[in-house]
Amino acid sequence: MIAINSFVNYMLYPADNLKIILAVILAISFIFRRSPLASKIYDAFSKIPVKPSLIIILAVSFALRLFWIFWSQHVPPAPISEDILIWTHAKDLVAGYGFRSYWTQQPTAFRPIGYPLVLAGLFKLFGPHLVLAEILQVFLNVLCVFCVFYISKQIVSPQFGLLAALLYGFYPTAIMSTKILLDEHLFLVLWMVSIILLISDFQKPAWSKVIVAGFATGLSAIFRTYSIITCGIAFVVWAVAKRNFAGAVKRGAVIAFLTVLCAVPWGVRNYLRFGAPVLWTTAIGTNMYFANNPTSNVRYPVNPDLEHGGDPGFLTPNLSEIQKDYAGRKAAMNWIKNNPLIFVDKMIGRGFYMMGFDPEGWVIDDNFTNLKSGAQPPSRRTKKFLMKTEQAYYFVAFIFALIGSIIYFIQKKSSGKEEGMIYIIVTVLLYIFATVVALGHRKYKFPIEPFLCILAAYGITQIFFGHVTERMKKSMLS
Repeated sequence: MIAINSFVNYMLYPADNLKIILAVILAISFIFRRSPLASKIYDAFSKIPVKPSLIIILAVSFALRLFWIFWSQHVPPAPISEDILIWTHAKDLVAGYGFRSYWTQQPTAFRPIGYPLVLAGLFKLFGPHLVLAEILQVFLNVLCVFCVFYISKQIVSPQFGLLAALLYGFYPTAIMSTKILLDEHLFLVLWMVSIILLISDFQKPAWSKVIVAGFATGLSAIFRTYSIITCGIAFVVWAVAKRNFAGAVKRGAVIAFLTVLCAVPWGVRNYLRFGAPVLWTTAIGTNMYFANNPTSNVRYPVNPDLEHGGDPGFLTPNLSEIQKDYAGRKAAMNWIKNNPLIFVDKMIGRGFYMMGFDPEGWVIDDNFTNLKSGAQPPSRRTKKFLMKTEQAYYFVAFIFALIGSIIYFIQKKSSGKEEGMIYIIVTVLLYIFATVVALGHRKYKFPIEPFLCILAAYGITQIFFGHVTERMKKSMLS
């Protein structure tokens, strides 16, 4: 029931007007795709000069993001994201206090050290100016636009890459996120580099690519732990798509080993500090427990008291950070063991909520809640416009990504390059699965939105020009 209610409330009921518009577009596409005009447009599209077009897309993407960081008057803390923690950690590292808790000023491993450490290096060179971090994030986000292009070029064509890059270059959430300090900005670049290398290995196997991808994955996990699933992604792709179980096991093992190896220095630091070799973060236990207890819901973390089914071990006073992490993991696993069906129900419900269509606008709230002294927030009309724009853009990207994924699987045979599309689909699915075990907030879909744009571009080209491309393939084979 939880999953059904979540689907109805967050995916079925919202965005009625957008669904009607989309239905009309799809109806038109089935007529258009068989018309002579489709062939002419596709032919023109195939002849677009790639290099100058890509430069224009990257330049416009950069300009939009640069404009945003100076137009938005946000300063930490944001109401939803944890930018104040990143900002404080970076300044503490520069000041020589080490990586300490924002709340207790004691050494901590509650969050990954990666991004604060990078910002600390930047601040050490040029001073602790927030605008420096924001400009860095603009460059990092534009690098993600380029990575979207490169992956799309790998699996289809350079012109297809331009379309996917265009979709992400204008993606409202990506633009507005550059103002908010997020670990994901650098994490995404490193993770997408690892996916680029693994797709290349899938197309032309080479262990050098797998090894470099493993190191890129390991570095990205120091910023955000989401990427530890990459070993599973490689395993699934090689086991299912290649039907090469030995290759799947070897690649999964190598990537897992290198991912852990990159975390060893942080683990050693934590062992010396806390007596436990925490490789990434002590937040895992808390997050798991808050999502998996008698009163948890699909939207927000819930920490129940004893009267409402809270776990006595987790609620024991004066636990250390390490003890709290272990207690949270134990309590969550005990609840999951005793309530497996409810666990699955809640997990699916969190997935529907996280990917839902109703406007929530976490990035808009983050940008306009806490402002610089003397700054005025934008009008309600402007905020409403931004909210609707973000909702509509995501809705269209999600639907076309879903259609693109379905078309990919039902096609009788993909081209050699297009087989690499399986990496994008598996990455999105495994990420959602791994995340909704403990997290469900809308902001957690941010790391897969570049991949959604790639799948959306594929859906758009297949819906409008699929008949043309199929005809071309047949003529090439005849």
